[in-house]
Amino acid sequence: MAVKKISFFVLGAQKSGTTYFHGLLSSDERISLPVRKETHFFSDNKGKFDNGLSFYIGKYYRHSSGDAILGEIDPEYLYFPKVPKRLYDAYPNARLIVLFRDPVKRAFSHYVMNYRRGTEVFTFEDALRLEDERISTGNIDEQSRFSYFSRGLYAEQVKRYLEFFPKEHMLFLRADDLYENPSDVLIEFYKFVGLNPRALPDSLDIARNEGGMPINMGVQRFLANESRLKTLGKSIVPSSLRLGLHRFLETHNRRHGKFPEVNKKTMDNLRRHYKKDLSELSEITEIDFSDWL
Repeated sequence: MAVKKISFFVLGAQKSGTTYFHGLLSSDERISLPVRKETHFFSDNKGKFDNGLSFYIGKYYRHSSGDAILGEIDPEYLYFPKVPKRLYDAYPNARLIVLFRDPVKRAFSHYVMNYRRGTEVFTFEDALRLEDERISTGNIDEQSRFSYFSRGLYAEQVKRYLEFFPKEHMLFLRADDLYENPSDVLIEFYKFVGLNPRALPDSLDIARNEGGMPINMGVQRFLANESRLKTLGKSIVPSSLRLGLHRFLETHNRRHGKFPEVNKKTMDNLRRHYKKDLSELSEITEIDFSDWL
């Protein structure tokens, strides 16, 4: 039996509406997404990628019907340099979609997510200062977790894809357009991947990622420690229920409260550092990002 083909990948960026977009596409029976959101298969360096495409399809798309087109949404794919070639070698005809968010707001949202999860102990300013040191260790988890500034260098990341894929295989979108006009963005997406744009999801009122601070930071840090949670979970919880349990505990250990504060000078400095990259991104994508400068 031939291995199923993936029609599209939504590459990111992280904290730029990919969860909301996933919710919208999940309600469309013509599209099949992985049983696990964000497989990290093509960004993997721990042996999973070495299992090959048959493993990838068999593990994450075993539920797919014959008529549905297959796609994946994973914000790690835009950031990690190894991914473009891996995707091209596997699916050279795939369509690629990128959601961009104001990189300054994205960076702080990324920081708040980590702070809320209990994986960040520094102030935002100190975390930015320490970023190069923390992501240069070669540890993929630390690169993913602490890449606050570098993930917002969108032009750099897009250019890596353009070394392999033609520009007409890429669709560039603004996250604020997705939130403000989801129907228009979905129509554009459907046309891009070859689906009937008139058949929109029954409901566009999909919940977005909500924030909130942990009630008990000790519980939150335990949940953030994947190896410890897996060790305990294997002894008492089947693997099929482990992810759901993690989400349940994280959700019920959250309350709406005051987020960490950041001063205006920090945000202004970030905006200056992103200016050159955003200008280049505008040239590449032919989208106006001047309101982010």
